[in-house]
Amino acid sequence: MIVLLLAFVVLSLTFWSYWWGRSVLPQITGEMEVDSTSIKNGGCLHATFTVRNNARLPAPFVLCRMTLPPGLSLRDPVLGVAETERERALAVSVSLRPREAVSATFTLYGTRRGIQHLREFQLELSDGWTPRRVHQSISIYRLISVHPRDVSHTGEPERDSMPLGQRVRNRKRFATSQDWIDLRPYRSGDSPRDMAWNVSARRGELIVLERADSESPDAIVVVNVQTHLDFLFGTNTKASEACLEDGFHLTLSLLREEASVVVYTNAVQHGRSRSINAPLLNQKGPLTAAATHRTGDAFGRLLEQTAFSFARLLRVVRQQTPMPTRIVIVTPYDDAESRAALSELERAGHRVSVHWLRRLDEEAPDVQDDGHRHLSRGGWQE
Repeated sequence: MIVLLLAFVVLSLTFWSYWWGRSVLPQITGEMEVDSTSIKNGGCLHATFTVRNNARLPAPFVLCRMTLPPGLSLRDPVLGVAETERERALAVSVSLRPREAVSATFTLYGTRRGIQHLREFQLELSDGWTPRRVHQSISIYRLISVHPRDVSHTGEPERDSMPLGQRVRNRKRFATSQDWIDLRPYRSGDSPRDMAWNVSARRGELIVLERADSESPDAIVVVNVQTHLDFLFGTNTKASEACLEDGFHLTLSLLREEASVVVYTNAVQHGRSRSINAPLLNQKGPLTAAATHRTGDAFGRLLEQTAFSFARLLRVVRQQTPMPTRIVIVTPYDDAESRAALSELERAGHRVSVHWLRRLDEEAPDVQDDGHRHLSRGGWQE
């Protein structure tokens, strides 16, 4: 009798486990919502995960777990305490009744610049009566852009001979009749070519024909992430990150002085192929919260890989900037070809200032005897 009773219990539990697996497991769904897809390094966002039981049977035990990407953390980086492996995962355990949904909200902190992927949640479920554990995953594709730090690795902006934000205005050398827009009295320094001699004779005073100015951006920021000659086969991650942080710092410095800034870079942009794209950013000051967020998001979406060479980047800037302007370059590397491209920019009338990254903690590839400057521990070698 006891054997029959045990057999009946075993068969009942087996049937229940089978029926529960067929009825409940396909009805377990989940989704994640984030209140922001772009945060600064050290900032935070709130992520809400909702798991829902759409079946008519309960799900007595549901364990939800997701491993965080390297750039996101559950612990505030300001505390300065290292995370354990256990703290690198989001985890919540719930019990779902029929037709019930449960939500859990987490605070995530940005700790590393770049695109962070939230891909899927792992679920561990149990029917509540048998020791059987079922594992399944719920796909949630969320991209979080973490901004770079606002730090400078090459010193303060005052090291440049030309102040940040100084506007460069260029007048056409040979004007047409459509260029004259107004008449005004003569001022010291006006060109004799602009004098309206007939009007001046009639009025008895010197009159100047005012004509339209062609205005270029206050500055162009060029960020080079190439660190050695064979840029297609890798790069120095430490140097690339330092360049992006320094470029971000210089861009904010320009916007803070209400300048108009255009940013070019040869870093691969997330979601784009390794080809020459339009300028990364075209932003005009003053520096507001919206401008800071837009600039940080643009730099946060860059990868460490190099799309094309430094010399080619400089040629692109020259081709797309016909009017002389101020060009600020951040780079850890140069070679003969890039030096020639820099000389072409200066001959075209641009004011070029180069910010060299010299001291880095990470050792780059070995220095080759090819006449190029390569990164090495403690500085540069020729």
